Amino acid sequence: SLSSVYSGGEGEPIHVEPITVPYLNPLVLRKELESILYAEGDVCLTQPKFVDEHPIIYWNMMWVFERVNVVSHMRGLCLHAASVLNTRQESSFHSSWVRADHSNVHMRTLWDNPRLHDEIGPPMYILWNQDDKQSTLVSALVTDRTTVSRTVMEQIINSVRCNDLVEPLKRLATERHKLKGRHSLYRDILYLAFTVLGRENIDQSAFDREYVTAYEAVEASCDSKLFLRCDAPPTQSILFCRCVFRELQL
Repeated sequence: SLSSVYSGGEGEPIHVEPITVPYLNPLVLRKELESILYAEGDVCLTQPKFVDEHPIIYWNMMWVFERVNVVSHMRGLCLHAASVLNTRQESSFHSSWVRADHSNVHMRTLWDNPRLHDEIGPPMYILWNQDDKQSTLVSALVTDRTTVSRTVMEQIINSVRCNDLVEPLKRLATERHKLKGRHSLYRDILYLAFTVLGRENIDQSAFDREYVTAYEAVEASCDSKLFLRCDAPPTQSILFCRCVFRELQL
């Protein structure tokens, strides 16, 4: 999904409702793009209406371009697209808007989409920041929890600091089973570590190696019902993709 924030003048930034499109496999994206070029010609890639007439193709292209670090003029097409401007008229914006181009558009590709948490509940990295604002006494008095407690998160972080992922896996798998959660154990632990310890302090390759070892040990010794397919360590294809694509942000 796309969440747009832009300035239409001297006042506060304008927040636009998120634009959501399905994700396309790059092979499918290429095929669809070739069909459009065959029907409309390559001039369509220079027109803002491309964003409105082919939103799935456009935003998937922006995602791919950002991941492979390709600079394109097409990023600037959204500045004049009706779907982004909504009912606002460009004439009401600051005069500099007319001269704005792709260099004035900032895009971020993220690990996670918080809007998906409405159904399955927030992951630990979001809970950590929420709990940090709550009273320790209030947190201690809560007995009917529907999310992972801060105590459990602190234990997980302490284990990560000691390069131990066996105990976090066991503890979090048990907690998730009790809470009927669905978050990936791998991502939940990794994102929490990024948030609390700082991404620059986490060697993700080393983390992955430790996770593989811990997962194999825990899976062999614990009830298989505690684990989901999404808990499995990243595959070789995923690791290879990391060598090609830019890092996602959290």
